[in-house]
Amino acid sequence: MSWTPTDLSSPMPAREATWLQKYGPALWAGAVLLGGIYYYYLSTQIAFSTRPGRLGPSFWPQAILIALIVTAAIDCLAEIRKAPARAAAYATSTESESGVKRVWWLMALGLVAVLAYVNLATILGFSLANLLFMFAFMMLGGFKRPIVSLVVSVLGTVTLILLFVRIVYVSLPLGVGPFENLTLWIYYLLGII
Repeated sequence: MSWTPTDLSSPMPAREATWLQKYGPALWAGAVLLGGIYYYYLSTQIAFSTRPGRLGPSFWPQAILIALIVTAAIDCLAEIRKAPARAAAYATSTESESGVKRVWWLMALGLVAVLAYVNLATILGFSLANLLFMFAFMMLGGFKRPIVSLVVSVLGTVTLILLFVRIVYVSLPLGVGPFENLTLWIYYLLGII
């Protein structure tokens, strides 16, 4: 049995992409699509009476959810179509060529933050829930300046409150118990009530 140096240069077998590497982005888009459909369904269960000439409180959330559903469906289909090319690119790449690795747990935390925001807004009130969500999302996104993130969160929340309550006349969640008092105090400071 003889060994020659050419045995070392034999080509490495091509790596095979797992289903998560092929379809991971499509799964995320699909999760957003299903979440949008679920929350749209919940928005149709809201009982309210509209005043003539005014949009109901469910109009804007439903419009945003419809836009989310459409864009998530388009993204999901696009990602499914890209899966074969993504698998081929993975098979020919090496770890050093792949560049920045995706941090899936950060994406999962971002999804958890979105779901927590939607579900806690009725308890904490829109003002506090939105402020916390914006701050947490910027931190999860890798922005390293917490003071700037806090200022942006406060200004963004104030802008959204004024836009929705003053201009669009959307009734935002006030919160429960002390959180309702906090929201009403913020509305007082902003000159809404």
